[in-house]
Amino acid sequence: MKKLGMIIVFAILLTSFAYAEDSCLQNARSDSKTLYFFYGDGCPHCKEAEPFLLEMQAKYKLNIVYHETWNNETNNQIFQQFLTAYNVPKNSWGVPGFFMGSRYVVGFDNKNSIGKTLEEMISDCLSNECKSKNEIFRFSIFGKNFEIGKSSSLFLLGIVLGFADGLNPCTFAILIFLLSYLFTLSASKNKILKLGLIFSVIIFIVYVMLMLGIINILGLVGFKEYGKIIIGIILIVIAGINIKDFFARGFGFSFEIPRFARPILENYIKKATVPAIIILAIILSFVEIGCTLGLPLAYASIMAENGIVGFSSFLYVLWYNVFYIMPLLIIIFLVYFFMLETDKAEHYRQKMRKWMKLIGGLIMLALAWMLLFNWI
Repeated sequence: MKKLGMIIVFAILLTSFAYAEDSCLQNARSDSKTLYFFYGDGCPHCKEAEPFLLEMQAKYKLNIVYHETWNNETNNQIFQQFLTAYNVPKNSWGVPGFFMGSRYVVGFDNKNSIGKTLEEMISDCLSNECKSKNEIFRFSIFGKNFEIGKSSSLFLLGIVLGFADGLNPCTFAILIFLLSYLFTLSASKNKILKLGLIFSVIIFIVYVMLMLGIINILGLVGFKEYGKIIIGIILIVIAGINIKDFFARGFGFSFEIPRFARPILENYIKKATVPAIIILAIILSFVEIGCTLGLPLAYASIMAENGIVGFSSFLYVLWYNVFYIMPLLIIIFLVYFFMLETDKAEHYRQKMRKWMKLIGGLIMLALAWMLLFNWI
């Protein structure tokens, strides 16, 4: 139990750091009326940009925040955060850098070349049209125009990945075993509902903490090209194992609840008390990490790739987990309202288990491809 307590404390600490994002970056992404200018003393291109910025300041009554990066390590670290969050290609990292709302310009030559691009960005942002051109996908259906931005696509992805993640066989197996045991005790429908909901809520809370921990780790180590490659490879490996299980389950390594943990989980199920169910859900959340790591890792990586940080990342994680927990709630309410027989539920789980793994594996392969080839 001491080890479990240390793990939970560590997860809480990681979660608490999820909001340690630099306030300057937060302000820049939410404020489309201020230009953030990063420069270096002695940089010739930066010096050429300064009179142009004074011209823009007078013309548009523009607010400019200056950060010198070559002699100020704090400002340099802030600049690195901006470059990462705005997904600036690594070969373009350098001063001068200009950031405004959700857009950026790196480099400067003269007012008739990059200066025109910079002025267009300033003008667009001041007129509330600050989204970069590649952030919006426009399409038309029956003459009606629609727009999907990054936030919209991430919300849609949260639904798809969250629900697919919630169909993992590991959690389903424990829930169905729990419900079956409650039936053998002739537990009332209310008790079955109560313990089932407590189990689901604790799974939800711990999963949110774990995902925020992943996002925080990505934020600490930085999400640059090498990070995308590592995560892409991890997703390919997990996907390969899951797809292998579809064709040859039992051959080689598989992601499942470790054998040593099964008697422990069964012991807490048989206690059938609220404290026991809470401990059961917490332990399960950690021991089943192999079953469920791929999709939340992919979603967290996509958020990092799109510069979703701070409180926004918390909201996206909540959204993902609403759909992650939905399959469990469906099973619980089917048992409660329609008295679904748990042996039938287990039969369907066994029948669909390999298909769940195949679908999850294919989704992870697609996400790995998208990460590695910059499709997201």
